[in-house]
Amino acid sequence: MDWYARKFERFMQLPRPLMILHVSSKTLFGLGAGILWGMAAGTAAKTLGWSIIILSLLVAIPSSCRILRR
Repeated sequence: MDWYARKFERFMQLPRPLMILHVSSKTLFGLGAGILWGMAAGTAAKTLGWSIIILSLLVAIPSSCRILRR
């Protein structure tokens, strides 16, 4: 098994709450990136976009640690 297959297998073995948290964090990251991409609205949109991206990274910590641990 290569590295990617091992990590994917660990992802599939995550408990349901952690899997939902992991997928939600990716969704939040995409939302924040979308807000930043369409930031023609000004400074408030930049702040909101970066806040959502930071929140998504914080939410992803528990599941990412579980997937990437050795």
